[in-house]
Amino acid sequence: MQDNESDAPCGPSEPSNGGSDAASSPARLNRLLLLIVGAAVAAAGGYAGSLWLLPGDPANPGAPCAIAPDDATDTVDQTAGAGSGASTASDASGTAAQSAGLSGQQQVPGSGAGPAKSIGLVALLGNRIADLPETVAELREEVTEVADCVLREFPTNPDALEVVARFNFQLGRLEQASKIWNKVIELDPNYGYAYEGLGKIAIKKEETEKAINLFRKSLASNPDQLDTQLALARALIDMDKTKAAIELLEQNIERDPRPYRGRELLGMAYMQMMDYKKAKENYLAAVEALPVFSAAFFGLATACTRLGEKDLAKKYLAKFRDLRSKERDFVSSERSNFDDLDANRSEAAQMYTNAAVVCQSARCPADAMVLCQRATVLDTNNIGARQALAWMYLKQGKPDETIRMLEQLAKLQPANFQYPLEIARLYARMGRMSEAEQRLVELRDANPKNAVGYAALAGHFLRFNVKLDEAVGLAQKAVSLKATPANCLLLSTAFQKTGDLAGAVAAMAEVVKLAPKNLQYRQMYELLKTKQTEQSEQKQ
Repeated sequence: MQDNESDAPCGPSEPSNGGSDAASSPARLNRLLLLIVGAAVAAAGGYAGSLWLLPGDPANPGAPCAIAPDDATDTVDQTAGAGSGASTASDASGTAAQSAGLSGQQQVPGSGAGPAKSIGLVALLGNRIADLPETVAELREEVTEVADCVLREFPTNPDALEVVARFNFQLGRLEQASKIWNKVIELDPNYGYAYEGLGKIAIKKEETEKAINLFRKSLASNPDQLDTQLALARALIDMDKTKAAIELLEQNIERDPRPYRGRELLGMAYMQMMDYKKAKENYLAAVEALPVFSAAFFGLATACTRLGEKDLAKKYLAKFRDLRSKERDFVSSERSNFDDLDANRSEAAQMYTNAAVVCQSARCPADAMVLCQRATVLDTNNIGARQALAWMYLKQGKPDETIRMLEQLAKLQPANFQYPLEIARLYARMGRMSEAEQRLVELRDANPKNAVGYAALAGHFLRFNVKLDEAVGLAQKAVSLKATPANCLLLSTAFQKTGDLAGAVAAMAEVVKLAPKNLQYRQMYELLKTKQTEQSEQKQ
């Protein structure tokens, strides 16, 4: 999402060589000093980012979709170099489409050729959006109708077929799922998710060697799929190919932020190799990552028994039994069949969210919207559907509805600060400045030890030239919590706005020290020093 031209931070019209001509031109000097303001405000979450909200990777249902770096104050190295620090949705479309899509090849939502159309899902779901199915059978009937509709409309679309095949797999209809995934491969031999699905079917049929080959084909197309790596590793262990499994799992745990499954499988592999010490180490790491991981406690008990540590073995076995009794077994992240209503609803919501991506890509926006709306009702924790709805409402010019979705996302993912930042941005664009400020105040107060809230509020004040003295204090606090180039740049800007040129120069010196290879920062620093010298000479 991009501001109107009048709102965008200003930057130089052409690159500077940093020579004396730049320093001696008052107009040039002013433009470059404005660049400091623009870059700093953008880096602080000051409404110069883009909102590109799409569902996450369908191969990892429920995975959060990051729409900005975790620390919004670290973006200045990119935004400052761009001049204005602003980006648009179209700029982000390449990477966003890949992260949203099933194959990474479908079009960006809304970019398909031809006029908008409907495939009938509005009529199918419109009257029951808010109603929760009371039985599994009732929900299965609804989802089957949706799947049939998608399949009927997109019989040669690999992404649509993948959605339907995956849902058939969840329903336990393995033959139908296999048939559709094989059709996907006929249409696109490099469609990795189809090979993954067929591999899971092979596992269920106890065709482990076949599954290994299919998982490897999947990873050849999608090498970064953590779940597929784990599935392959488990199959390798089952085939007594432990060395290959260990090599794969070592790579997996380096990339997984919570590698409890990878660690548990490593423990299993080392147990198979009778290296009980390493098995114990990995099982301990697994329960450290997930303290309610019952399978890892069972592995710990077994490893300790083999090591002769009887007391520890007894302790871990008791913990395993306690977890089992509470039905909190996290051995597997997938459900092979719909066996309870809540699980059904969650799976249906994910299927609808994935189908919405296909519909939006095919220019069926009404169908995409009703699918996502239904998904949010079926699963109150579904992230992807809410992200997609926020984007759709934004495209329709409905900021209040966009904010409503973003507020829900902020509650579901409180650690993702981009949601409240985007909410404040929308309030500001609507002229509701007090609400924008209040949302940023709430972000700061909820995270008193994180620099992002202080920097964002400072950037807001600087952008609209209000409460400038308070902005200085906020920027100083942000720097004290995290002295990044972006935060120091923000502080320099705050000092400039309040007329403290010495403070601005000192803060800019810290920016240069923190990012010595950034020539633009160096140029900004030299320009500020030049202006400080001129000011001194004028006073004399």
